[in-house]
Amino acid sequence: MKIKGIVAAISVLVLSSCSHIQKTNMAIWGNPYDVNDTFVALGKSTYEQQCVACHGVNGLGNGAELKANMATPPNFTDGTYDKSLGLVAANIKYGKRIDMPAFRDKLSDEQIWAVANYVKSLHQQL
Repeated sequence: MKIKGIVAAISVLVLSSCSHIQKTNMAIWGNPYDVNDTFVALGKSTYEQQCVACHGVNGLGNGAELKANMATPPNFTDGTYDKSLGLVAANIKYGKRIDMPAFRDKLSDEQIWAVANYVKSLHQQL
């Protein structure tokens, strides 16, 4: 029985490190989708459905459902959010720490990249 517990613990460790590797690889990649009007509309509508509650309607990091014990999301509009497009997509897909949930089971890869593009465009809109 002790061996099974050790094997289970090692398996969890290996699987969790694979997720980190996947996130790192995604952060390096560029957007594999063509950016056109349909793609931009997909990013905006997905953001409005999935992200507004925490990140706010305009990406100011002031969503209505933020709780007092949560970290404040970044302001996407003021030009200080300088993460690469790949890292933004990776954070959407795999989550970030405890306050940013993973969306890999809720959104397609196309939706994830579309939202990442939309988020990166917000500072240019104001």
